[in-house]
Amino acid sequence: MIALTINGKSYDVDVESDTPLLWVLRDTIGLSGTKYGCGIALCGACTVHIDGVATRSCQVPVGTVGSKNVTTIEALAENGKLHPVQKAWLDLGCAAMRLLSERNDHGGRFAAQAETQADRRRH
Repeated sequence: MIALTINGKSYDVDVESDTPLLWVLRDTIGLSGTKYGCGIALCGACTVHIDGVATRSCQVPVGTVGSKNVTTIEALAENGKLHPVQKAWLDLGCAAMRLLSERNDHGGRFAAQAETQADRRRH
């Protein structure tokens, strides 16, 4: 088990220590705000803050996080109201995913998923 502090909440996750933090956030903990983009830490879609430092979570083995505090985009909302960064991601996220889909095969799959999710939020 690996102990993590995400958005001020403690989690114990049963994953391999070399699992990228991105996949732990999304698949194990269920925080889907942090996105997969390029997988090589260039695009920034997977950015989280680790002890206040912007970090590409796709390249961080979860076992190296230790007792550091991880902050994701989900933590920006206050009293149920979206932060401007969250709203911008919803509004512009689909366009960004389309751009990524032009750059790699992975982006195409995620672009379709992002468009579907954005459409649901708008209705």
